[in-house]
Amino acid sequence: MAMKYDLSLLRHSLQHVMVLAVRRLFGFEIPLGVGPALENGCYQDLDFSLTPDHFPAIAQEMGRIIEEDLSVEMRLVPINEAIDFFTRVNQPYKIELLNDIKRFGTSRVDQQGEHESQEVVDRSQAGLVSLYSFGEHIDLCRGPHVARTGELRGLSFQIDRIAGAFWRGNEKNKMLCRLYALVFPSAEELRSYLSLREEAKRRDHRKLGERLELFFFHPSAPGMAYWLPKGVILKNKLIDFWREYHQKAGYQEIQSPILNKRALWETSGHWRFYQEDMFRCESAGDEFALKPMNCANAMVVFQFKPRSYRDLPLRLSDTDILHRNERTGSLNGLFRARCFCQDDSHNFVTAEQVRSEIESILQIVRDFYSIFGLLENVHLYLSTRPDDFMGDIESWERAESELATVLSASGIPYDIKEKDGAFYGPKIDIHLRDSLNREWQCGTIQLDFQLPRNFALEYTDRDGSRQVPIVIHRVIYGSLERFIGIVLEHFAGRLPFWIAPLQLRVLPVRKGQSPYLAEITGILESVYLDQPLSHNRLRFDVDDREESLGRRVRDAELEKIPVLLIFGPRDEVNGTVVLRVRGEDRIIDLSDLSDVVLELSARI
Repeated sequence: MAMKYDLSLLRHSLQHVMVLAVRRLFGFEIPLGVGPALENGCYQDLDFSLTPDHFPAIAQEMGRIIEEDLSVEMRLVPINEAIDFFTRVNQPYKIELLNDIKRFGTSRVDQQGEHESQEVVDRSQAGLVSLYSFGEHIDLCRGPHVARTGELRGLSFQIDRIAGAFWRGNEKNKMLCRLYALVFPSAEELRSYLSLREEAKRRDHRKLGERLELFFFHPSAPGMAYWLPKGVILKNKLIDFWREYHQKAGYQEIQSPILNKRALWETSGHWRFYQEDMFRCESAGDEFALKPMNCANAMVVFQFKPRSYRDLPLRLSDTDILHRNERTGSLNGLFRARCFCQDDSHNFVTAEQVRSEIESILQIVRDFYSIFGLLENVHLYLSTRPDDFMGDIESWERAESELATVLSASGIPYDIKEKDGAFYGPKIDIHLRDSLNREWQCGTIQLDFQLPRNFALEYTDRDGSRQVPIVIHRVIYGSLERFIGIVLEHFAGRLPFWIAPLQLRVLPVRKGQSPYLAEITGILESVYLDQPLSHNRLRFDVDDREESLGRRVRDAELEKIPVLLIFGPRDEVNGTVVLRVRGEDRIIDLSDLSDVVLELSARI
């Protein structure tokens, strides 16, 4: 179809058509929640029960509404008039939103996760809101939309699914029915998306985590993974590499409490800006919170003793456990969890060191993602000052300028995400595009002029004056849990050799110990892998169960073990073994085994 409008606008307009279809079929008295456009379609929250049996009728009615070519009209009305209207038509959720807009403005009730245009802000400040009518359906919406429903002809859409969703994402509120639709410019693109989604289901890291016995989730701890022995090996290998690399790069590792008094979080600003996302408790009359990030504790470590310019850059790194009180409806396996670790560092620098320090961090990004063969999949974003921020605008503008200058000089392509910075400073976000063309946020580099001032941090400069350091917050993997989830899905469970919990399995054709098996395991026990960790012993086991060789090979392949070593009576006579790598067999002499394993470890 000819794209006269932005695809997001078309999807949002089709969402209103979907609501009109539902209301025509099941009644205009259905209370309506919110309904934004999404990356692949749209959804609408309804205080009404639907089932998949209703989907064909809804889709058919949507087609009729499009063919009716209804006029789409926008009216600006005073907030009180809008409240009166939605009171008359019995829409309690709209009334709640309007009352909040009246009290707080639009930024506090942004239901779509989008930043408002200046036009929307100006409306709110003038006490006006916009109502859009699609035929007989009138709704509160910021817009914009198509001029007529007929302009949606040619779009390919499908009613996709229903899910439960707490009103405004709060589990204390009523559960609504969320109706999803997929919307694409053509039938071919819709089919392609559906095919890609089926592949994504096959690669779902939650299923792979259980099947490969890495981790699982349990109702006793929502949003918090139980890590199994193989998963702990995987996680520790990532941390071991991180630790070894950063020690060589001049980083110093620390550990700090995961529970701190309210006073610390008030000083850092988290109590004001992040309180609802923290787990809080009381003890002996004091309020405490589990740390959602490591920043405040790193400030306390800097304060431990007097610092001078000779100490800077001071790079304090850690992988402590963090807890965030994510909403139940937003939990998504390892991608959005309540308990996780970050490969954190807080680098304390002088103003003159900012550029070189960020340049060195970007080099770490290159090195880390290259190890996984993912550097070409990395995209950077410069996130600027949000509406609710700490500090003065001049410091923010200076910080944003510093980051933009370094990014421009680096030659790495980047885009700008307006108003998406942390409350204490702008940041560079590291996004990773996986094999299914999905983009995930992983690491971040944040420049902070605010927290050092909040904690009254100082160092003695060359001239004896007292100066405030600048802090660079940075993570490379990001959340280790999220990174593991991304890597699992990207490689469909076939992890790179160096982090695979089990790298090689020995499969004797005949069961039982033999001198030849002992010779093979002796060679394997002496193999130490060179890259990317030093002194990394090969991880292997022996499967000589009373099962056919074919069954044991299939089991090993289901476990995604990178290399299988198979030998039978003829191999014992010839002094050979068979190495199976990704379904291909390679016969080698036993004397070459250690060299070949090292060669394989470097390329798979």
